[in-house]
Amino acid sequence: SQSRYNEGFIRLAEKADEWHRTARWEYNLPKDLEEKDSPTKKPIIPLPEHKELRFLASMKEVRDEGREMGHCIASYAEKAVLGSCFLFHCDYGEEKASIMLDKYGSVVQSFGPKNCTNQASKWASVELAKWGKKIAEIWNKVDEVSEVL
Repeated sequence: SQSRYNEGFIRLAEKADEWHRTARWEYNLPKDLEEKDSPTKKPIIPLPEHKELRFLASMKEVRDEGREMGHCIASYAEKAVLGSCFLFHCDYGEEKASIMLDKYGSVVQSFGPKNCTNQASKWASVELAKWGKKIAEIWNKVDEVSEVL
């Protein structure tokens, strides 16, 4: 019957979700990227002044973050070098998180070890969203000027 197939699909989706949340995901970079230590591009505004937040300023820091946290943040290292995204580490109380913002200052993802959601990921997401609004304001002004030109 149709419901039997739906139940099987739901179980499969739940198992896939569990695997993504709990599996230690090691991102294997190509050898040339594994050896690079290019600086990541800094945002167009001053970095946040929270002691809990640290900007990941190089490809090496991004790779180390991925290994320490057990998730795929290293796959965004090249984008961070180009300025397409900004990557941060958060130490909040006893918990840790990695946070990614797009170049417009919007929080794309915020996760603790092995892609879990924790207090550090929640706090960092809120604080970096506030900070990122300043980047968005600058981009909006750029768009307004380009429309006039």
